Amino acid sequence: MVSGQMQLFSHSEDVASPCIASLLNPGDIIGFDEIDNGLSNDEHSWVCAPDRADIFILSKEYMKYLWDKMKKFDNSVIVDLFQRNPNFRLMSE
Repeated sequence: MVSGQMQLFSHSEDVASPCIASLLNPGDIIGFDEIDNGLSNDEHSWVCAPDRADIFILSKEYMKYLWDKMKKFDNSVIVDLFQRNPNFRLMSE
């Protein structure tokens, strides 16, 4: 997520009463199971934005590549990589 705020709703516990399972903010990653334990991909979950929100879309393969690299490198290397890429400059730490 680049800007704004989104809400991830779920009705997995009670179909009649969906609840907010997560508030998504700039810098959050949606749809990558290794980060959110599959919550955003659950069939009983959906995301909505009450106001304008901007997202940046990556393929799951590229996100997995970045995630694997991040686990192997020092955090400062990844932060530097993101800061040099104009598409990632708007993301929070």
